[in-house]
Amino acid sequence: MLVVGIAIVVLSDGLSGNPVVAVLVNLLVAAGLVPAIWLSRELPVLRWIGLGAAVGVVAGWITAIGMVG
Repeated sequence: MLVVGIAIVVLSDGLSGNPVVAVLVNLLVAAGLVPAIWLSRELPVLRWIGLGAAVGVVAGWITAIGMVG
């Protein structure tokens, strides 16, 4: 969760000069993670890694939005 969340925040902060590109890149990263998270939902150990990645994306987005305001 921390790795993905920090990656999203750093990515958003680096692209903060152009918010449209930042949003598009964030959506692209999330779309890239979705298949891996979806496929890992049936495996006991990977289920928790997938859940952590999903929570990290959401937490990173919330933090990035909080940095804007």
